[in-house]
Formats: sequence, structure tokens, C-alpha cells
Amino acid sequence: MFARTTCLVGLLAGTLPLLSTAQTVAPTITRPQFYVGLGGSIIANGVVSRFEGSSLVPTFTAGVQLLPRLAVQASVGYRWNTRRYSYEGRQQDDNGQSQLGTWRETRRDNYLNIPILARYTISRNLDRRLAVDLLGGATIRRYYRGSNTAFVFDQTQVTRADVYSYSSSNTDIYVSLGPSLRYRLG
Repeated sequence: MFARTTCLVGLLAGTLPLLSTAQTVAPTITRPQFYVGLGGSIIANGVVSRFEGSSLVPTFTAGVQLLPRLAVQASVGYRWNTRRYSYEGRQQDDNGQSQLGTWRETRRDNYLNIPILARYTISRNLDRRLAVDLLGGATIRRYYRGSNTAFVFDQTQVTRADVYSYSSSNTDIYVSLGPSLRYRLG
């Protein structure tokens, strides 16, 4: 019994390396291959929430395949969100009298993301259309917010536009790391 178990373990130990990916011949790339594609990514300011609506946006991607499992790519994704608020309040009219009315605010947030990433394929079979990748690199994010507030007097229904308006913007660079699913069409 001991000899049979030892023989079986030895046979398994000898054949398992032949089944691994180390024994398969990886396709060779003689020169870099360029590619383009469409994808989807999540763009949000902070934590993704239902309040902000859908944050999954289409992204355009272009890259170069350097090795069978390694590529470098850049993508562009854009998202905007417009929200409108209204609330009761007071404002001085043209005569300097405090009048009741409604504040109306329109706020627009714009996000532009440009990830520059290395893509490493971890799928065993490189010939399949569906691949699992690891992505890592940097993402440049440009954020802009513009807001305009108007006041509508209840008594006269006169609108005083642009009572208060502002805009702000910033550009940040983030470290990006995560998984990716990719489906090759051609």
C-alpha cells in the first residue's frame, strides 16, 4: 500500500508541471502592436453613491501591446452631473425691502479622467477572447463645479438672476490599481 501511494504521488508530481502554463509556449510579439477600444469605468467624486446617479461611463482606450501579457494603455472618460435645488428664503428687492421668495440653484459637476496604466494579463490561455487583467498606474482627474443661484420674489414673480454664482476646479493625480475584464472582438 505504501509503495502504491508513493508511486502515485511521484507520478502526480512528475506530470503536474507538464500541465502548468510554464510549459506552454507563449506567443511571441516581434514588434509592438497598437490597439483601440471602448470600455466602461466608474467616475465619481469620493464614494460612489446612488445620490449622484449612475457613474459608469464609456471610456475610449488606446494602447500598445509590448509583450504577450504586458501592455501600456491610456483612456479618456468624461462625466457630468446637473442638479437643481430650490428652497424658501428672503432677499432684498430693488426698494431695499426684505421679501419672501424662492432660491433656485443649478449646480453642474464635470469630471474628466485620464488613466495611464500598465495592463498585465493573468488569464492562462492568451488565445481566448475573454481575458482577466491586472491594471496599475496613475489617473489624472480634472474636476470642475459651476453653480448659479437666482431668487424669485413670491409677490411680484420677478426673478433676480445670478444673485450668487461660483465655480471651482482642481486637478489631481491618483495611483490606480485593480482588476479588469476584457473581451477581444477581432
